[in-house]
Amino acid sequence: MKCEQVSERLTEFIDNELPNELHEAIQQHLNNCDNCLKELESMNGVIHLCKKWKDIRPSKNWKT
Repeated sequence: MKCEQVSERLTEFIDNELPNELHEAIQQHLNNCDNCLKELESMNGVIHLCKKWKDIRPSKNWKT
């Protein structure tokens, strides 16, 4: 696989929405490509931060 192909499918890869064959091909590419692996790690970092995000609620004194 080429980096562009992997990059286009990383969100599906992370969410386990790919057929096994394609998932394995991307995993194989990631095992050999530092740039794509860094992109995956970056995406996973953003996902992790978003999951930690807490809802912001206005104070009781907030006037709408």
